[in-house]
Order: sequence, then C-alpha cells, then structure tokens
Amino acid sequence: MNQERFDGLARSLATSRISRGRMLKMGATAALGSVLGRGGLLWPPGPSRGCSLDSQELECDFHIYAPPAQEAGVTKNAGGFGRCPRPPGTPIYLDGLLDLPMPAVGEEQRIAIYLEEDILRLNLRNGAEANPPLGPDETTVALARRQAWDKRITWTAPQGQTVWGTRSIECANYSAPMRLRDPWYSRQYTIVFEKPKFLGQWTSMYHWYPPQFMSCFGGKITSYCWYVDNWNNPVDPPTGRSFRTSFENYYCERMPDWSNSLDPSESIHNVDGPPYCEVITGSRARVGRTYLRYGGRATPPRDAAHFCYFRVFNLQWPITRDTGLIYYIYPKDDLGRFVGLDLLCTDGIRLRWTDAVDQNGHRMHPMFGHGGDIPLNQWSPIKCHIGRWLAGRTIERILVGFDGRASEGWFSGNIDDIKITDPFEG
Repeated sequence: MNQERFDGLARSLATSRISRGRMLKMGATAALGSVLGRGGLLWPPGPSRGCSLDSQELECDFHIYAPPAQEAGVTKNAGGFGRCPRPPGTPIYLDGLLDLPMPAVGEEQRIAIYLEEDILRLNLRNGAEANPPLGPDETTVALARRQAWDKRITWTAPQGQTVWGTRSIECANYSAPMRLRDPWYSRQYTIVFEKPKFLGQWTSMYHWYPPQFMSCFGGKITSYCWYVDNWNNPVDPPTGRSFRTSFENYYCERMPDWSNSLDPSESIHNVDGPPYCEVITGSRARVGRTYLRYGGRATPPRDAAHFCYFRVFNLQWPITRDTGLIYYIYPKDDLGRFVGLDLLCTDGIRLRWTDAVDQNGHRMHPMFGHGGDIPLNQWSPIKCHIGRWLAGRTIERILVGFDGRASEGWFSGNIDDIKITDPFEG
C-alpha cells in the first residue's frame, strides 16, 4: 500500500465516525466472522485482501473490532480476596483472536485491531521461527509506528521490560523484539500500549486482558504497527450486558457458588465414582490457569439411564430474545462428550427440556453429546441463542450435567470460558 493510500485512510478515519452497526455490515456473517464478547468482531477480508473502510483498505487477513471492556469484564465474588491486579490503561478482551489457528511455519497472519482511538496492525508468525524457538508460555513483541511521535509497549511483569516503536511509514521495520514468558501457573501479566498525549505526558492507553494474553499469543511471534493515532474515537462503547467467567479468582472473576454439589432439584441415576465437578488449576485451561473439571462413572446395567446434574452458579438473569450462551468444552473420553451446561429457570423450566440447539444444529440436552463427534482432548465452542427458547424467563442456576443414556464406563473432561450475553455474540 503506497503513502497516498495510507494518508487517505488516516484522513478518512479522522473525519468520520463508524458505528458498530456499520462494522457489522462489513462482513460479520462471513466464515470466522462473529461477535465474541467485548473482545471483538472478527471477519476475513474480501477478494482484494482487505476490507473496504471509507473507500480505503487496511491490508490484512482479518479485522477485529475491539471496544473497551467494562470493568475488565470481571465480577467480584463475595468470597474472593478483594484485591485484584489492575494494569494501567483500558482492558481489552482477546476473544476474537483466541480461536485463530497457529500460523504455519513460513506464513504470516495480519490482523487489523480497531481500538477506542487507535488502529493497530498485528502480524503473527509461528514461534518455531524464533531463535531459540518459542515455547507455549513465551511470546516476542516488536513495535513499529507510522507517526513521528513515540509509542511504546511495556510488560507488566516485575522486570518491566519496554519496547519502543521504530518509525516505519510502510510498517515494514520493527524494533528489536522483547521476549516474554508467563507460565501456565501464573497467567497474570500482559502488555500495555502507551503514547504521549496532552502536553506530551505518557499515557497508558490499553492492555490485553491478562488471563487471556499468553493463552492467546503463547508460542507466537507478534509484531505490532501503530497504524493510526487519534482517529476521532469512531468505535462506539460496548452496549448490552454479560455474565462471564474463566474461573480466574486471582483476577476477581466470578467463582462458582458450589463445588462438587449435586443439584437438589435433580436426581442421580446409575452414576458413581464418585462424580465430581470442581474448579482446579492446571495447564489445560483454555484461558488463564483455572478451569472446571468434571468426571464420574456410568455404572451397569449398560442399557439403563445414567445421569447426574451439578449446581455451579446461582444468579438471577432475565432472558430476552437476544440472550445467548457460549462456553468451551474439552472432553477427555467418549462419554465425556455427553456433558454440557444446563440452565434452570425460576419457573422450573430447564434449557435441556426445550428444543434449543447449538451453532451446529445439535440439541443442547447433554444426552445428545453435542452431535457425538466433537474432538477429544481439545477445546470446542458451544454456542446457543437461548433467547429463542427461553425469552421472558429468568435463569436461577447454571448446572453442569452428565446424561449418558445406554452407556457404561468412565466420563471426564473440562469446561472453561462461560459467557451469557445480551445480545447473543455467536
């Protein structure tokens, strides 16, 4: 892209306000295009390898709309520690990037990130190309800037490394990268984007939500270009409401109200082990360092019904026609597929009693096993527009249920990253 096109893009962005609705029209229904939490709207480009934006093109493979999160998206638990880390700057979720596959060796992914008053272009490469190669808990960060005035990125770990942007009009020359490590048992550090503002005072603008940072960028080489500065705040603030948790108590996320507690309104039938449903810390977390673990044993006879339901969260959440549910599941064995979230409403109706289906058209009742073909030993999203079936009701409890009809043997797996959003973000 030549200098004239760069300047044209900057001028058009500085003089226009692009609403969220306008963003949604620009390819949100394409493959991989979806609104995912406060973290962004992700969509691939058109045939010209770029998405049209006010008659200009920001050349990239994907675009992510990333408005600021509200209160870092966390809900303090009454039983929590009450003291939580708060890096400087506006917290930004990385939901729109977490599901992108690792780039192949020798290939590069380019992503445009539209923030509150800036545009970043992020280049991702496979960490195997680094010297030495990057591990899953490591990333490198380099920075370029198109503007004459400085920019910098600071690592929030105690050593506090900082990388300064190298000026490059074409976003081709980057600073020497800083190598960062945050192991799975930590997942509490992130990077902060900083720039001088009024009277040249350095200001912390944004930071990636810490529990997601290394989960998203671990094993990847990252290069940021500060593409546009002060583009007249064209991104609207987030609207709607959401309940979300990745079970990160150290970051004051909402923690379960019960652990290993069978729901008193449900019965247990032909399941022992004993069955369990609890939060643990481990390296298999999709986000951060903790997740919900479930398991048990379906006992003989094989042709009998086998089910049990655990209560996890207690909440009062009114459901509208736009309400949606998203969570991720990691079955470890075949019977582990026959586990899922269920919602108990104040009038006694359960989500599983309805005809609700997920994004693949599979029934939300655990007994259908999410179609029976979701992969083992990896995270898979489950998304349901629950407002189509439960609008007008109120969620009283979130349950985790196993329902393996005509089965026998052990079941186990994990659940992470639960979101109830209004509007639906699937």
